[in-house]
Amino acid sequence: YEIPLRLVGSEMCIRDSYTPMDFVVDILCKFFNKTSEQATDIMLTIHYEGKALCGTYTADIAETKVDHVSRYSLEHQHPLKCVLEKA
Repeated sequence: YEIPLRLVGSEMCIRDSYTPMDFVVDILCKFFNKTSEQATDIMLTIHYEGKALCGTYTADIAETKVDHVSRYSLEHQHPLKCVLEKA
């Protein structure tokens, strides 16, 4: 998430059975600049549908966000997965 065109990637968070819902909301607010209400809606989509779009960014930014979310989740001992889907 190359001059003259930049690749675009979408960030997707994937549901698991262990990561607390409030931690997912925190991730969405902290790394994706979502409001609490937006983050709660996305978290519920993840919970009920298995995954949800968190944002669409240039490839560089998307890759960095995936890395930051993955590291933050591991630091807090949660298995939350955030993946990049290239457009």
